Amino acid sequence: MAIQFTRIEFLTRSKGGDSCRKAAYNARTIVKNEQTKIRYNFFY
Repeated sequence: MAIQFTRIEFLTRSKGGDSCRKAAYNARTIVKNEQTKIRYNFFY
């Protein structure tokens, strides 16, 4: 039997949240934010 699970988290920029960082972490890859020119590397 399959067990399904989901988690929803709110991301707020006022608290330092960044959708590019979150996407890079979830995909375990490298993502660059074109607005801030910051590169996030979560590639293992």
